[in-house]
Amino acid sequence: MRRIIIVTGIVATAALGVVGTAAASDTNAVITRPTSSYTSPSDVTMPVRSLEPGTPVLAQCFTEGQQLRGNSTWFRITKNGDSGFVHRDTISGELAGLRHC
Repeated sequence: MRRIIIVTGIVATAALGVVGTAAASDTNAVITRPTSSYTSPSDVTMPVRSLEPGTPVLAQCFTEGQQLRGNSTWFRITKNGDSGFVHRDTISGELAGLRHC
């Protein structure tokens, strides 16, 4: 009986670890200032969603787009199933290893 309880505890702990890892990997960046995500890398295209500072997002890739404040880099992000582009000045995180869109 004691072995069954120990094994069950180990399996439950391992399962929680896998779930925790999956949830943590759903985001790799955070929004740093109020912004919107857009349908293409330009703030004159249709907004997809409003984003507040501190909002965690998944940055998927980077591309060039409209130049804002001397920078033309935009990131394709996903938040709650919505995908859009945010300007480089509005996002921070693990962005260095991302591929070009």
